[in-house]
Amino acid sequence: MDKRVLQNIYQIILKSENIFVQGHARCGDAIGSTLAMMHWLASLNKRYLAFSPEPIPEIFNFLPGVEEIVTDSNNFNLSNFDLLLILDCGDISRTGIAEKIKQEKRADAYLLNIDHHHTNDYFGDINVVDTTASATATLVHEFFQANNINLNKKIATCLLNGIFTDTSIFTNPATNQSALGQAANLLIAGASVNTIVHSLTKNKTIKSLKLWGRALERLQLNEKYQIAFTVLLQDDFRDFSEVKSEAVEGLANFMNSLSDAKIVMILREESGGLIKGSLRTTEDNCDVGKLAKFFGGGGHKKAAGFTIRGQIRYNEERKIWEVI
Repeated sequence: MDKRVLQNIYQIILKSENIFVQGHARCGDAIGSTLAMMHWLASLNKRYLAFSPEPIPEIFNFLPGVEEIVTDSNNFNLSNFDLLLILDCGDISRTGIAEKIKQEKRADAYLLNIDHHHTNDYFGDINVVDTTASATATLVHEFFQANNINLNKKIATCLLNGIFTDTSIFTNPATNQSALGQAANLLIAGASVNTIVHSLTKNKTIKSLKLWGRALERLQLNEKYQIAFTVLLQDDFRDFSEVKSEAVEGLANFMNSLSDAKIVMILREESGGLIKGSLRTTEDNCDVGKLAKFFGGGGHKKAAGFTIRGQIRYNEERKIWEVI
């Protein structure tokens, strides 16, 4: 990453008086990066607002400052900000407030886009996009390093959470030498590694595993394309109403260990006639981000998602789950 660009951004932030910062929904990298920036802005006595387009998953409630994140876009007007800092969003729609940005952003306000998704469409006035980065948190860390910003324990914990989330604690193909080195620096800065690992791994309940059981019972393989897929219906979530929706992300990662499939996919029914898809792969020659983008979604080469309209039904004649 060009150090001069990161230093220029530093000067823009210093000159800004009211700063809006957000990442995309329900993502440990986006949340960790947002909170790290928020803590740094607080140390500068800047006026800021941190936003997430959806409620924060409970597994990230341990992160310092998470209670400050606003999740209702009706609680602010973007015309009050002279800098919009968007983190970990591959395109403007991933903010969840694309129309609000279009309508309320001041003409003199900078829109700063920091991201690592290879599907990023460079929507910002300034774009810091590095598709080789393991996580947006590593780019935020590079920004701090380029500007000689000392990291406290809060910032280090939030950034390490982002790196651990997107590398699945250094077990998926997103792991690289840079991420490992930066993680070491964050540990030296005081990151609470044991708390992060416990939150990311010790988070399953008996009921959530029973929900997984329903999905695993329905698991099917498309042998032609080597895609393993399953479905979860609204009835399933009604039967296990105590189970949080983020449990499905854990299932997708678990299914990604299958040896007889190149791609895994979970389709889950949501309210309002929507279906959310989660895609995973460990294959170097597969890009599930492109597949997700075809359906109007996005993400990484190895992990992505999308939302479509429809209902999931079982075709008794063909013995297969279908979207209608």
